[in-house]
Amino acid sequence: MCMLARLRHPLGLVALPVLTAVAASCASDGRSIDDPSTTMVSTPVSTPAPTDYPADGQTALVRIGRPGELPRLVIGGDGWVYQSAGTAATTTDTATSGRTAAVHDAAAIPAPAPPTALERRRLTPRGVSTILALAERLGLLQTPSTYADPGVTDMESIEVTVGDGTSTYVHTAYALGFEAEAGNRKNLQDFVAAIDDLSSLVGTDLGGPEPYQPALYRVVDAVTFVRGNDEPSWPAAVPITLGCVTLPVAEFRTGVAGIYVAQVDGVPTRVAVTPDLPGDECR
Repeated sequence: MCMLARLRHPLGLVALPVLTAVAASCASDGRSIDDPSTTMVSTPVSTPAPTDYPADGQTALVRIGRPGELPRLVIGGDGWVYQSAGTAATTTDTATSGRTAAVHDAAAIPAPAPPTALERRRLTPRGVSTILALAERLGLLQTPSTYADPGVTDMESIEVTVGDGTSTYVHTAYALGFEAEAGNRKNLQDFVAAIDDLSSLVGTDLGGPEPYQPALYRVVDAVTFVRGNDEPSWPAAVPITLGCVTLPVAEFRTGVAGIYVAQVDGVPTRVAVTPDLPGDECR
């Protein structure tokens, strides 16, 4: 006697059931697929979208960038995707053979030159599920293994945070994409490349951009940030306070995030301003 199997996706929070169209050992009329008279017909099965997001907006489901600096992209648990304004959802150089330029360049992402405005786009629950399913398939929703060092110098690490709404995993790899990758480094590279090409990954499940102005900004000493050119002066009318603060946006040029030169106790000091984003210490 043949029975059809009903499987559930292992991400319980996503609640994305997967139904097999044809059982592994049965035809639809009960005959074995080993029966030469049996003709197997593949019938597409649509997967229903989940009815809710897996986590709240304070949680970062995906965060990609350099440790300690303004991330290039953050996806909150409520489906909002945060990026610098003007950064297309599709940034992958598909003409590059063997390795993706967008991933190769991720090892040396400079801090954005101020002013930097932010925007956000909304993912549908199905879009979030697509991303989490990819992360799971590539082995990123588990305790990170060691990522081998390619043995080069003067490169940067990339940090990829992935969570499912209950647990968060931080994957850090040095000089990712410097050479043709394999194993877990390739899995991480493939995930970053897919997120860089987010509109291709999720299609119509990604909405259009809208401006994002957070209530809080994090102001820190910019010693770890890449030094830029023509870094502007901190507005004279705004006192310098390190930490998570509110800022009078009107006193800044359009967009607040970036690197500034401020007078701290009479000493010119570079300070970095990063917006409050899901997964930040300000939350």
